Amino acid sequence: MIARSLSRVTHPTLPSSAAIRSGRGAGERRRKIAARTRYAMLARLVVSVVSVTALVMVYLLLMAKATQLNYDLVAATHERTQLQARTAHLQDVLSTLESRERLSQYARELGMTEPQSFTVVDIPTEHVAQRQSSALAFLWSVRDWLK
Repeated sequence: MIARSLSRVTHPTLPSSAAIRSGRGAGERRRKIAARTRYAMLARLVVSVVSVTALVMVYLLLMAKATQLNYDLVAATHERTQLQARTAHLQDVLSTLESRERLSQYARELGMTEPQSFTVVDIPTEHVAQRQSSALAFLWSVRDWLK
C-alpha cells in the first residue's frame, strides 16, 4: 500500500524556460502596454478636439462669408436704387432739353425763322453692277464669310 500511495503522489514539475522568460518580462510588458494605452487615449482625445475645432472653424468661415455676401448684396441694391433715381432724373432733364417748345424758343433767340418754302432734292444713286451668278462668285462669297 505504501508503494501504491507513493506512486500516486505527483511531483511538482519545473517550469519551462519559456515560462520563466515570460514571467521575468511580464511587469515590463505591462508597463509598456499601460503607457501605450495612455498615449492612445491622449492621441484619440487630441484628434477629437482638433476635428471638432476644424469643423467649428469651417462653420465660422462659412458664416462670415455669408455675412459678407449679405452686406455686398445690400450695398449693390442701394447703389442700384441710386442709379435708377439718377437715370430717371437725367431722362427728365433730357426730355426737357429736347422738347419742341424749348428748341423753338432757342431757335428764336438765335434769330432763326420758320422756312417759307420747301425744296426737295433727288440725289441719283449709282447703279451697282450685278455679279454674274456662277460657281466662282459663290466661292468668293464663301471666302468672305470665312474671314
